[in-house]
Amino acid sequence: MTDFKFDPRRTALLNIDMQNCFVENSPVAAPRGREIVPRINKLAEVCRKRGALVIHTLHLVRPDGSNTGVMGQIIPAIAAGLINKGNKQAELHPDIVVGKNDILLEKPATAPSMAPISTSSCAIAASTR
Repeated sequence: MTDFKFDPRRTALLNIDMQNCFVENSPVAAPRGREIVPRINKLAEVCRKRGALVIHTLHLVRPDGSNTGVMGQIIPAIAAGLINKGNKQAELHPDIVVGKNDILLEKPATAPSMAPISTSSCAIAASTR
């Protein structure tokens, strides 16, 4: 296990794209995606109690699908509107606990710096320097 100093004033838990379609019952769902939800909730609760910010991102595209980008070109379900804003499958999974001070961040594309995180639909605690 890595030993590092946890400074809640400079730390955020990034919960990336834990949307219905990426968690379960979808052609783009992560294998065993449902299994990590309780772990994410537990980690988020610890972060909140220690004073760290918790941010939940949602990869959403315009309802008309005009900004699906490469994902829309290579994944038929995305092209068909799976992550279009307003689609129930694009909503945050209902079992993800959102605290009163958490931030919900809608992102219209997979940012290059987030690509490895987004595609694995996982949570990472990151401490800034």
